[in-house]
Formats: sequence, structure tokens, C-alpha cells
Amino acid sequence: MSINESWFQVYAIRPTVFAIYEPYQHQENNDHDLFIEAQKDMKYGMICEDYLPKDFDKKSYQIKPFCISKFIYDGDTIDLENEQKITVIFTPDHKPDSISLLDIQEHLLFVGDIFYPGPIYLYRP
Repeated sequence: MSINESWFQVYAIRPTVFAIYEPYQHQENNDHDLFIEAQKDMKYGMICEDYLPKDFDKKSYQIKPFCISKFIYDGDTIDLENEQKITVIFTPDHKPDSISLLDIQEHLLFVGDIFYPGPIYLYRP
């Protein structure tokens, strides 16, 4: 898989496991004053229409319903294909329900965004 953008790179850890590396994402050059000035007019739930598909209908859009088939808890084991298993580790940080997934056999820990050094901004392009 060869996906490279100016702010992120994707590389293989194993033949079927890929990592996303963000060496040039904006928080490296963080300027809180710029954020405040540029986004002072943003309101909660504001839709940035410039970033939506042309046929997007904000009046009828809804998240597709889903059913939870099973709740997972700290220490649970999830069986994957090929006798591979991952362990759920409760790792709350800026989100109280954050988890990490540990593959003991392959010596891999999937952490999501818990190593992110700043806050997560929602509703922003």
C-alpha cells in the first residue's frame, strides 16, 4: 500500500497491518491565537458546507442505526481470524471510553489517539 500525503504517511508493520504516521500535522506548529481568531464565529454543530459532497442534504442526513451486539470490557479477549486474539485495555484519556487493543502474539498495541498531545476539536474541517 503506497499512500503518501503531505501531512501523513501509511506504512506496513506486517503484511496485513498498516500504520498511519502524521509527522507534519498542524499541532506541531500550534498557534492557539490563530485558532481563536479563525474560528471565533463557529457554533456548536455548525456544518462546514465547503467540505461536504455536492449532493449532501443536511436536512435529511442521519447516522445509520446500528445494534450493539456485545459490550467489551477491560481485559476482554477478541478472537480474530487465523487464531489471532487481541486483548481490550481500558485507556481513558480525553475520551472516557477510550480503549487500546493489544495483540500479544504479534507484539502490537493499537492505541488510537490516546497519545495525542492536545484536545480534540469536533465540528471543524
